[in-house]
Amino acid sequence: MIKLKSIPLILFGSMILSLSTMAMNDDSSDENYSNVDPELEGSTSILDLPPEVIINIVNYLDLKGTLEIGEVSTYFELISRLMIKGPIRHHHLQINLEPEYNEKNEQFLNFLIKILPEKPILKINLKNIKHNTEYFQYFLKCLGSRISSFSFQQSFRSYDSKQMQYLIEAIENGYLTNLVALDLSREKLGFRYELNPEDIKSLLNVIKYVPNLKELYLAGNIIGPEGAALIAEAAKNGYFAKFQKLNLSNNGLDPVGIKDLLIAIQYMPDLKELYLADNIIGQEGSALIAEAAKNGYFAKLQTLNLSNNELDYVGIKDLLIAIQYILDLKELYLAGNIIGPKGAALIAEAAKNGYFAKLQTLNLSNSQLGHKGFQIFLNCVTFMQLEKLYLASNKIGYQGMAYLKDAPQKFLKYLQILDLNGNEIGSKGLKNFLAVARLMKNLQSLHLALNNIDSKWIRDLNRFPCIQILDLRENNLGYNGLRELSKYGGDKFIQNIKELHLMSNNIGPKGIEHLKEFVNLITIDLRENNLGDGGFKNLSNIVDKLTNLKIIYLNGNDISDQKIKKYLLNFGDIQLFYKSKRISKVTYSRASEYDWLQ
Repeated sequence: MIKLKSIPLILFGSMILSLSTMAMNDDSSDENYSNVDPELEGSTSILDLPPEVIINIVNYLDLKGTLEIGEVSTYFELISRLMIKGPIRHHHLQINLEPEYNEKNEQFLNFLIKILPEKPILKINLKNIKHNTEYFQYFLKCLGSRISSFSFQQSFRSYDSKQMQYLIEAIENGYLTNLVALDLSREKLGFRYELNPEDIKSLLNVIKYVPNLKELYLAGNIIGPEGAALIAEAAKNGYFAKFQKLNLSNNGLDPVGIKDLLIAIQYMPDLKELYLADNIIGQEGSALIAEAAKNGYFAKLQTLNLSNNELDYVGIKDLLIAIQYILDLKELYLAGNIIGPKGAALIAEAAKNGYFAKLQTLNLSNSQLGHKGFQIFLNCVTFMQLEKLYLASNKIGYQGMAYLKDAPQKFLKYLQILDLNGNEIGSKGLKNFLAVARLMKNLQSLHLALNNIDSKWIRDLNRFPCIQILDLRENNLGYNGLRELSKYGGDKFIQNIKELHLMSNNIGPKGIEHLKEFVNLITIDLRENNLGDGGFKNLSNIVDKLTNLKIIYLNGNDISDQKIKKYLLNFGDIQLFYKSKRISKVTYSRASEYDWLQ
């Protein structure tokens, strides 16, 4: 991707406009820049350019790369980014609004209207817009017809309840008729505010004005049975006829709420993804789901998330009755339920009966399997073609790892992601696990955090030829473990690693030097490793060899501010996270704004 860094433009006040595309012509040369630069020289704002020049820039960038214009304001660090990928087909606009509406904001919106085609291609994520409700309303009026996906992204204190009111008014006024996806989950609202049944009622009263809506995310809003009843009523009126994704996780849905929700789902014939995690469905709710499945309510369902729903052996039994009628199920999440060995036996029997023939992802983390349940589960995996398997926090232990040697080779062959975090396997269990490593030819992501693993067998992780993400957090590797991994891992293994998570392994300053062997690292997590100033210095001396490195996590390492300032420039454009802040050479150049760097 090409970056035109030399163009001397400053976008108004406190915004950056970034137009980016994937390069489509690798043979293009820098000489072609001359077609753009003369028009740009001497301008102080993109808004000063004639519309035809703007269009030429956009069309040019569709083939060439990235154009970044402007500087971040030191006053409020507000960023507006327009991302264009491909020949103006896929767009992403992320905008932080200024403290108040003004003429420059209006000019900016007019600029966007000029360059964007008349079709719903924008994915809007409005960040931290407290005290900007008027501009928010104006923004939706100007660009609403071009928005296909909308969400907030608020900080803890930034949500203003008027924003919901204005969003509903915008929908009612027909500004968002082309909306396909709407995300009002609580994490997007900043956790300070949650939608209540009255908000849900107001939203559902205007949902008819969004005829193409296919995705609705309301996770974490505790809408309860009352909200589920409102959704059922709206569904009966045909407002959800095109729905494909519905997320009502963590909404206080008990069996009464599930009953109403299932009434709604029968009016969603195209539903493909249903997220109901962290509710209180229980045995009764599971039986209702089974009955609905028998009646064909889930004919097209591919993803079902029922994690943390107080499902025990009986609840799992009813759920498996439902699953036999969900013929295209590809992802199933049951983490945090009371499955145990008896539930594992039910799952094994269902697998043998062909219920999981198309299943690709299965999450049974924190399900009280134990090593016995794990052994029973392994007896059924030959009837699955799983690509992603999550079994964290099941107390599988080293005994369970020993059962892997009897697992069918077909099962091991397809796995791409395996999560065994928090299973107390120890180094003895790791040795048992390594015995089948050669069969896991497609495993790309391996998670072994919280397993009391030391340095004894760690070098033999090189038996996994395709690992790109390796998670070894909170073990006992120490300096020797990282040395063993880097010195004896082998070139192919080491060069494949792109993410390495080593939090809380007591690596110390001396262990840092061994990271230089991981030449293709993109992300490294070194939190809580007793690095101190010496470790930070050692790290600064080797980062030039890690040419792909982009992110380093360093919290909890007792690094002095003086050493950070001294060596920070060695890290170039790498993002460092320390003391819950992101730091880089950019922040160094404005160090006076960061009290902890003074």
